[in-house]
Amino acid sequence: MKAAVYHGKHDLRVEEVPEKELKDNEVMIQVKYCGVCGTDIHIFNGDGGSSAVTPPLIPGHEFSGVVAKVGSGVTKFKVGDRVSGDPNDMCGECYFCKNAKQHFCTNNIGVGTTVDGGFAEYVVMREKQVYKFSDSLSFIEAAMAEPISCCLHGIDLCNIKYGDTVLVMGGGPIGMIMLQLAKNAGASKVILSEPVEEKRELALKLGAKKVINPLEEDVKDKNADWGGVASSNGLGEYWIACNELLWNLPWWNDQDERMNKFNEQFGKYVEFRPELDIQDPSPESEEGIIRQKAFSLLQQYSVKMIFTEDFESVYQEFIQKIDELGMNKVEAYWTEEYKNKTK
Repeated sequence: MKAAVYHGKHDLRVEEVPEKELKDNEVMIQVKYCGVCGTDIHIFNGDGGSSAVTPPLIPGHEFSGVVAKVGSGVTKFKVGDRVSGDPNDMCGECYFCKNAKQHFCTNNIGVGTTVDGGFAEYVVMREKQVYKFSDSLSFIEAAMAEPISCCLHGIDLCNIKYGDTVLVMGGGPIGMIMLQLAKNAGASKVILSEPVEEKRELALKLGAKKVINPLEEDVKDKNADWGGVASSNGLGEYWIACNELLWNLPWWNDQDERMNKFNEQFGKYVEFRPELDIQDPSPESEEGIIRQKAFSLLQQYSVKMIFTEDFESVYQEFIQKIDELGMNKVEAYWTEEYKNKTK
């Protein structure tokens, strides 16, 4: 088979190499697409990868393809399955693996870094590393499974909520993926700090509300006037489902004509008293648990309410479920907080 083989710094050659013999628990994948990761560039430049790289080596760990062969012990895959793979094969036996810190595995096998990878017609992985994907995904999309999985893990750790403002530092491929995932997670404003103009322009097309050139602008100062809803009283988190336009406004700028019009209408029903600093209930309290469940419902129903052709029925269904949670207890908590603060 043909493969791009790394022989040392700046020495990558397309060569004929023998196919690897399969072990019982291994799967051979005919590669359709393989991405070029930043790690591959580091390897090419002689800097190594996430693990020590010993040439000759076939790089490439972001790939998709079709199962070409399976070992005798493989039970979950058959020839012809459309698959991608996790390039990191942890030993499961070392101290770190047994203490839920697999990313520090001392015996990690890295496809494309310590063993041959996807810059080839075929790549071999253990069955546990292989994942099927549906016919609805193209092969080129499925080749992005590995980097997007890394980004999704990061998004999970960020715990982004509706109404949050997110700053992404750097507009490389990972930064652009994080930008889009942050929006999908509920962030109302995503800002990108990136010195390259073309990348800033792309970020705006992908949904960034604002872009900053950190070489010419102070990121902290530029974001200071962005304001945002002061949601310490809990109200701000609920508005995002109703009208994303609100989040595009400089909230505390009285000179903004749109803001004045909004305040004129909204002020008929709600009085802003930010100086009261009403606190949310403790997350461990009954009211705090109800509030979190209500927030989860909001995330579920906000999209339905925006896109439905029968808003009223979906809205009433949402209100009914909120009431069933016991939202009146949270309202009573806030009412008591308000009374105490106004004494």
